[in-house]
Amino acid sequence: MGQTDVYGETRSTQGGLTYPNPFLDLSSTYVPKDIKKLFTLARHFYLKNDLLHTIINKLTEYPITDLLFESTEDGVKLDLDTKDNYREAFYHTWKIKRLLVEIGMDYHVFGNCFLSINRSFERYLRCPSCKETRRASTYTDKELKFDAFRYQGVCKSCGVRSVFEVKDQYRKNKDNLHFVRWAPENIDLVHDSLTGTSEYYLLMDKQTQDAVRTGVRRTVDKLPWLYIQSLKKKKKIKLDQKNLYHFKQPGLAENWSAAGWGKPSILPAMSLIWYMQTLRRANEAIASEHIVPHRIVFPAPSGTMDPYTSLNLGRWRSEIRTQLEKWKTDPNYVGILPIPMGYQKLGGDAKTTLVTPEIKAIEESIARSLGVPWEFIAGGATWTGSSVSLRIIENHFLSYREMLVDFLNFFLIPRIKVATGWTGVKVKFKDFRMSDDTETKTLMANLNAAGKLSDSGLLDRFGIDADADRAAKIEDAMFEGKLIQVRMKAQNKANIEALEAQQRGQARAEWGYLDEKAKITEKEFEEDLARELEQLLGGTVGDTSSVLQKYAIQVFYASPNYQNKLLTTLAKKAPTVYQAIMIRLPLLQAAMIPSAEGLVGGAVQLEDGTEEEANSSSSPSSSSISKPKKEKTKGQSSGTP
Repeated sequence: MGQTDVYGETRSTQGGLTYPNPFLDLSSTYVPKDIKKLFTLARHFYLKNDLLHTIINKLTEYPITDLLFESTEDGVKLDLDTKDNYREAFYHTWKIKRLLVEIGMDYHVFGNCFLSINRSFERYLRCPSCKETRRASTYTDKELKFDAFRYQGVCKSCGVRSVFEVKDQYRKNKDNLHFVRWAPENIDLVHDSLTGTSEYYLLMDKQTQDAVRTGVRRTVDKLPWLYIQSLKKKKKIKLDQKNLYHFKQPGLAENWSAAGWGKPSILPAMSLIWYMQTLRRANEAIASEHIVPHRIVFPAPSGTMDPYTSLNLGRWRSEIRTQLEKWKTDPNYVGILPIPMGYQKLGGDAKTTLVTPEIKAIEESIARSLGVPWEFIAGGATWTGSSVSLRIIENHFLSYREMLVDFLNFFLIPRIKVATGWTGVKVKFKDFRMSDDTETKTLMANLNAAGKLSDSGLLDRFGIDADADRAAKIEDAMFEGKLIQVRMKAQNKANIEALEAQQRGQARAEWGYLDEKAKITEKEFEEDLARELEQLLGGTVGDTSSVLQKYAIQVFYASPNYQNKLLTTLAKKAPTVYQAIMIRLPLLQAAMIPSAEGLVGGAVQLEDGTEEEANSSSSPSSSSISKPKKEKTKGQSSGTP
């Protein structure tokens, strides 16, 4: 007689004893024959084993980098607006990076990942009586019931109780796309070994089936009508291979029922995990039994006295308990005993019996069985670009990333294009480089400096979007240009203010010089000036300087023609006044008098016998001085007060 193990081998038995296959270990007898039970076991190990959980997470998260949107399907370079639309949809609406990580978890744990793209829809119900169509969401749970796989209720238009016809209308926009990963336990796979093709059938989970059978509207209204009909007919749902992507771990050619399935990556580690769990259970038993020692006290013999024959041992025990209680109450308490006391420990040797080193060795073996260097998990080692461990894990990641890029470019994006009407694009991951691969980075920088590698190529290899970098440079250049303009304007303004201050200082200095010169001249000829002014004005003059200043202002603001006549008359009739005014005119020019207010209230008779007021026009010496307006008054001829 014999027994058959999981691999179909018959093990001989003799005398009721079973002799195991010498090529297998104990855990091999527990490997399930059904591939779906193997998936359940793999899920359990991933969720419960800390080491396996860490390794799988690192394998799935580490190789996922940012996406670069390169061009359209026809190779035309994308504009920035199209790139921004895809970035917003991929990163914020669909969260593609998270989806890729979840795909990696299924791929490494189960060896398979099944993904479909579903679109949200609006369910419409059509009344067979009045042909009116309304959304199912417009009916309340009281108005509409789902029973026996049918919608039944009273039509809101005609009021007839009917069994409604169902039509699902799918929406066409990015917010209604959903990426669904199917649990491999709910997939039936029929594989044809001759053609290498497979057909996939979906089994609805029990929770969904119960919700449909009991008529739970929140579930039924969101479930495609095809799924409900298949459940009604008790048939499997055949998945459309055009809308299904099967990630499958590479494996050996097989001729058993699991052909067509990928095998879990953790399958080689299962025996080691079982062995590690056995060692951990041993550590647990040792820790619970041998960590805290069992302490024993006893009366010790002293000389020829035997405490076991000469003492009341019951009374001695009570005294020892009392002493221990006092010591616990007061740690500084000192007990006094008439005879020595012995002390002995039992156990407390867990440190020497724990199997922690063996567990450490098994953990490293588990990492190797998954193709991962131990440094990748624990860290603490300095890697370089030439490290063999680095190259092994990098090559694994590059192959894995190529599979994901194929999924994005040849499955996901074409279906997004159909569902949304967007322009198709080509994407790739940013180049995957270990962070301390300094040799490659230095080589790229040197090639760029030598003109052998473009700036765009260098940025791409460093994981920087060249187009975004160019746009940032343009924006920075525009900002720098505006900043230079502001600085130049501020500098010009400061220069102008400094020049004006300098000119004002020079004008004040010149004014002071001319004013002092005029005062000296007027002081020397004070009597002559007073006499000539009295003759001109026909009366006594008080302050000679102020009168001369007013005359000078009149001359300064007179029209050129009249100014010449006036100066000629003054030179003949009042030569001293003429000289004083000629000294003051440059003084007025330096001061840039803006108006001719406060003129002398009199007129000078010219040689032709006419009289003209002096404030008739602007200064002949400066075109920038505004002309005072001439106004006629009663009894006044043109230009004459």
